[in-house]
Amino acid sequence: FFPRSVYERLGYTSPRLHHLRNLHPTVRPPRVLEQALAHIKSRWSERNDYEWTADQLKAVRQDLVVQHIRTVLTLQVYADHARIALEYGDLNNYAQCAVKVAELTSGPLRLTKSGTDMGKQEFAQVRAQHMDEFTGYRLLNAFYRNNHTEIGMIMLSLTAVQRAKKVTKHALEVLSACNLQNYDAFFRLYSSAPNMSGYIMDFLLTRQRCAAWRTMVKAYSPTLPLSFVQFTLAFSDESSCEEFVESVRGGLRPPEEGKPRLIDTHESRLCI
Repeated sequence: FFPRSVYERLGYTSPRLHHLRNLHPTVRPPRVLEQALAHIKSRWSERNDYEWTADQLKAVRQDLVVQHIRTVLTLQVYADHARIALEYGDLNNYAQCAVKVAELTSGPLRLTKSGTDMGKQEFAQVRAQHMDEFTGYRLLNAFYRNNHTEIGMIMLSLTAVQRAKKVTKHALEVLSACNLQNYDAFFRLYSSAPNMSGYIMDFLLTRQRCAAWRTMVKAYSPTLPLSFVQFTLAFSDESSCEEFVESVRGGLRPPEEGKPRLIDTHESRLCI
């Protein structure tokens, strides 16, 4: 048992758990932890120092664990850590936090936020929002890792109402587009990805672009405009599209003045 601390420091490097028995005076109470979370997020948005941010968030999580705090604050800390990890591209840290978010949204939480009572309606709304957002992320991440077992388990647990929620519905549409090899739908969904789904879809881009490329060079003959490939495969500019075509050994014809750049699909088919 660890007594409630009155430690006021916002920044704090996380010690190892087996040392905490001698460090409980420095464990921060919920009120200070909420302030610390706001401070960490503000600094992340200003400096993008991921190593410092991740270390501080782990320290906040540790202070919550040793005080056995399972409130909306706990959910927000793990959710924010997962979002920052996604923004940085750290899927390992994201996955650890996402598992905890799933546990917190489906398990028991105390109806408090930093010691202040929340209304039941607000409480239910917060949980539902997190459940929708992170269910969508879990589906996309499982698909990226080719974990079809996890996808099946998630889908079996979803109700009709949950499937219709914004982020979850989008993720299900992405999975459907990939399974049907509908690359046009995939890249439209990528361009309209809600919340932070686009950060996970970034990891799918190369795989889906290569699959779409193979389909395109088989379907079009004798040439294909580079601008069409750029638009269809959601490249931000022509130079990045050129780099992709060269990486898959596409038959990119030399530029001609006043004419659009073309791809020789017959030559490209020989290299797929």
